[in-house]
Amino acid sequence: MPEPAVAPQRLPLPNLTDGAVRAYAYAVTVADLTPGRLADEMELSAGEAEQWVQELLELKLLRTVTGRTDTYTAVAPDTARYRLLSPALEEVRQRQEEIDRVHTDLARLSSHYEESMVERIRREAISTLSDLNDVRHTITDLAGRSEFEVLTAQPGGARREEVLQESLPRTEQLLRRGVQMRTLYQHSARFSSGMSAYVEHVTQLGAEVRTLASAFQRLIVFDRRFAVISLRSEPQGACLVKDLDLVAFIAETFESLWVSAAPFPTTLDRSRLSLTSAEIRSTVITMLVSGEEDKVIAKRLGISLRTCQRHVSEIMNELGARNRLHAGYLLHRLLPSEG
Repeated sequence: MPEPAVAPQRLPLPNLTDGAVRAYAYAVTVADLTPGRLADEMELSAGEAEQWVQELLELKLLRTVTGRTDTYTAVAPDTARYRLLSPALEEVRQRQEEIDRVHTDLARLSSHYEESMVERIRREAISTLSDLNDVRHTITDLAGRSEFEVLTAQPGGARREEVLQESLPRTEQLLRRGVQMRTLYQHSARFSSGMSAYVEHVTQLGAEVRTLASAFQRLIVFDRRFAVISLRSEPQGACLVKDLDLVAFIAETFESLWVSAAPFPTTLDRSRLSLTSAEIRSTVITMLVSGEEDKVIAKRLGISLRTCQRHVSEIMNELGARNRLHAGYLLHRLLPSEG
């Protein structure tokens, strides 16, 4: 087996020292420069003069006078720059060509990998996607093939700016192709200016967006044929469902949530803010009666733990409750019983 080729070691480009600057300043004033003349004029030792001349030669700022091996004349900086950097620039150009070639070669293989991965997933009724890149690729692929409808449910409050930006091109393409798109968020998303701007943009393109106070499962349904739902054990992963009966069940779950949801207002006045906050507060009360902890309540409502604790504290103060257990007891007595 032949030994791999070893790339030649590159010599570093020389630096322009203060001494070389002084020597060059003198060289441009004389027709012929020798190390001895430089040493006499600038009161240098022979070694210092030789070193400075050598530095100027390495920088291509001096050239040998024809027929006189120890006599030099100054070279214009632009000329020196071209002579010095041309080999390095040519090396960079060749290296870039190699990088572009490898990039193109590997890009040719990407379609084979992606097609085989998607085809492998299609053969299975339910598939687990544990890698975030696989999840995104699958969603992009299914969105690109959707013909009439995409249903999405995104719990957890306001989505991060980078997540919105990542999904926006995909959403715009769907809507511009005439695909109907309905999205559910939680009420807490209404308090985000970034979410409001995003919702205003996509609704102008034809999307419908609503919100709920209560928690629900993260899901996306494509043409009632495929569904992607979140994994409890793998936050960055997802489950791809292709069984039509299961997909129909997931779509019906979405529909039941959609009926009880309220339109997402892109502008919030004081009355709407109060109403939204009251609905969140009502859900906090319901979960408080059930004995849920603050962390669980906050996660299910898509609000911060601090906001949740503020709601709980205000409720306890209004009830005159001594502790959470007492508050739960009082609320249980105050709330109307079912049945």
